[in-house]
Amino acid sequence: MVFELTLNDAMDTYTYQQYVAIETEVSATVGQGLSGNNSASSLQTSSGLNSDPVETTFYGYEFNGNQYVRSTVDTSANTMGVGAGQDIDADFNREDHLFMRFDQDITRVNVQVDVVGSGLTILRYTVYSVTPAVLAQLGQDGFSYADLPPGETRSMVVTDGQMVEIKASSAGLTEFSLIVFESDIGAYKLVPDTLTVDYLSEDQDFSLKAPIRVVDSDSDAASDAIDINISGTMDTLTGSSATDALGAMNLPIH
Repeated sequence: MVFELTLNDAMDTYTYQQYVAIETEVSATVGQGLSGNNSASSLQTSSGLNSDPVETTFYGYEFNGNQYVRSTVDTSANTMGVGAGQDIDADFNREDHLFMRFDQDITRVNVQVDVVGSGLTILRYTVYSVTPAVLAQLGQDGFSYADLPPGETRSMVVTDGQMVEIKASSAGLTEFSLIVFESDIGAYKLVPDTLTVDYLSEDQDFSLKAPIRVVDSDSDAASDAIDINISGTMDTLTGSSATDALGAMNLPIH
């Protein structure tokens, strides 16, 4: 049970009791305004609700001939890529890795792709549902894919200027906290100003409609619905027959 509405004996007041937290989706632009800087080993942004923002950290990895090592995240010219080449390319099965780590549960990522060149380009991404303890290790020396739980990988052909939508549900997940961008074929960049996410938060006001049906002793019935406005910071709301925060309601039964 998520919540319960209790009507008093006089049927003129009711109480809303919530038993578990209700999370709603919040949309946030997480890459807007990142300045061009190829010397950053990582970049971090904070956006969304002031009371419950999403923190996003960007990391780059490149293959140095023997193993994958931390590179830089290049955001010059209003695009984002890895290292001096400022792209995400296949490199003959030694592709660049662009990590995005989130401190909230993400349900959707949306971003525009800037394709390098005119050939076929296949974007590959892997999403992970990772605990905060594991996320804290990302970017540290000695941390590798082997330390991550199994992820869900998908590939898609992309064209220049295309908006790519990545949903947790499309990967068989309810949410994820880490996404890695790679390339199967060709090279591409991401456009950070277009990078948006949906994340789950308990700190957002929202409304719900609770249908009710009342039957008296001789089986006369009346139906209606209560519009309830939920605050992300309050635990209990009480309504009455007066015009209050939840609104008045009359159910005529004869």
